[in-house]
Amino acid sequence: MNIIRRRFLVRIMVTCFIGIHVPLIAVVVLHMWTGDRFDWTVIGSVLAATLIGTAATLHLLRREMTPVIRIARALESFAERREIMPIDHAAPDEIGRLARSAAWAIETADRLLQETEREARTDGLTGLANRRAFLERAATESGGSIAILDIDCFKVINDTHGHPTGDHVLKTIAGLIRDVVGDAGCVARLGGEEFGVLLPASAPDEAVRLIERARATLAAASVLDDRSISFSAGVAGRTADIAADMARADRAMYRAKNTGRNRVERAGDARERRFVEAPPLAADGTCDRDLAAKARSVQE
Repeated sequence: MNIIRRRFLVRIMVTCFIGIHVPLIAVVVLHMWTGDRFDWTVIGSVLAATLIGTAATLHLLRREMTPVIRIARALESFAERREIMPIDHAAPDEIGRLARSAAWAIETADRLLQETEREARTDGLTGLANRRAFLERAATESGGSIAILDIDCFKVINDTHGHPTGDHVLKTIAGLIRDVVGDAGCVARLGGEEFGVLLPASAPDEAVRLIERARATLAAASVLDDRSISFSAGVAGRTADIAADMARADRAMYRAKNTGRNRVERAGDARERRFVEAPPLAADGTCDRDLAAKARSVQE
């Protein structure tokens, strides 16, 4: 009984079998009820015709159900494995409409899932990878270098010019870093005014030169009319521990900020540090207070 409850095709076949045999059953019951003598020739002919009709009906029914079975398998394949199977049934009947609707539903669901996955890994403002995508990629790669970049005095920019201008600065810097890094690595916005760069094929010294080129390009760019825009960066060589690598690069970035900002510093021995001299961007101490508060939060 379980197979009848679980299989639609079996239920259809059983229904057809019963329906086809009703005339034969009725004849047998009538003769038994009236006591008439059976004409076995007639009964045998009716039985043979019924069996032939049943076999032909079941065969044709299975052929008609084949597209429905393919549609069900295609839907199951997409739901279970995200695998798209072709649904080749272009008939202009009801099953053809069902096949076209199922194919449209699968294609639409796959497109929406791709868009959702892309949005889940993309920063909505800059179009860069977000922190989640950055960490996922870092987990699949080892070697090379990692850099953490933080825009200098970004709070002052927001407070002075407003958040739309701050968004413009973020998008401009994101595009600049992406253009400089190119295919050499992955650029991501980690949050706020902080960016991360994965450089899987670059040793720390090479990564410092690349990030320095981005820093110099930004310093020479005219992003805002009334002030220059810069970032401080820390670069660290990659190990198997991405969290530790990011922490080392982050500490190097704060050393760059604490020694004047607008600098690139490599994590590691003091002899390997690299500084780029530049004057502070704010003379009122506002940025310095913000930096101190941010550094305390990192230490905590």
